[in-house]
Amino acid sequence: MGRGKVELRRIENGAQRQVTFSKRKAGLFKKAREISVLCDAQVLLIVFSSAGKLYELSSPCSFGVKKFMEKYERATQSKFWEKEYMDRIIQEEIDHLANMEIVHQEEREKLQEKISQIPRNGRPSSPCFTHGLRLNSSHAMMDHELDLKLGPSTMVNHN
Repeated sequence: MGRGKVELRRIENGAQRQVTFSKRKAGLFKKAREISVLCDAQVLLIVFSSAGKLYELSSPCSFGVKKFMEKYERATQSKFWEKEYMDRIIQEEIDHLANMEIVHQEEREKLQEKISQIPRNGRPSSPCFTHGLRLNSSHAMMDHELDLKLGPSTMVNHN
């Protein structure tokens, strides 16, 4: 039985986002190990979390990240440690951070808009909220009447 298609968009809830990251990261690393073993491939996987924490896998284990990078440089004729390359990487990171700042600003504005919709007296005027208030006050009145009928010896503090 297959799963439905998952909508790919940022998970708003921080705890859910962390759980999803951990589970998907584990699956990604498992697949990388599997392809390494099954196909005798050399695999390097580097993942940075949104908090900037580094996770890496190199397979075979004796083949470190530096050896992988050197092999990649030879294969592609690129130089990772040249100034132009580093400048481009830094600019990409700056752009990414700027985009994240825009997203966070939009989230702040949405929250401020929601907060501004709450009446000044601090009590939302939604029907559900006021219905809940009526129910709570009705229960309190019924309890008070019951206490009065039963007398002072059976009164219980309901607060």
